[in-house]
Amino acid sequence: METTSGTSKSGESQSVSPMKFSLVRTAVPRKKGSRTDIYYYVSGSKTRLRSHEDVRKFCESNNLSYDGELFDFSGKNTCTEEIKLEPTEVNISQTNVSKL
Repeated sequence: METTSGTSKSGESQSVSPMKFSLVRTAVPRKKGSRTDIYYYVSGSKTRLRSHEDVRKFCESNNLSYDGELFDFSGKNTCTEEIKLEPTEVNISQTNVSKL
């Protein structure tokens, strides 16, 4: 039987899937019109990622697989698209905590 911590009562490690995320690519022209900025927004939040480094850090902190070739920050490509990120597997093992 599995407990809420993701471990079985027998002390075995259990795999827990982290949340899945979608990133929406948005092209935003600058006010003077000379360039277009590209942002990836985390679907369902106001989190804005402005560079490959931002995306990589976001993926690391949320245990998501990162493939830099999926992300195009070129202003020449002004299309809007959605990228679904696959979680990596997380292993949680049981730890015994003594009561005080």
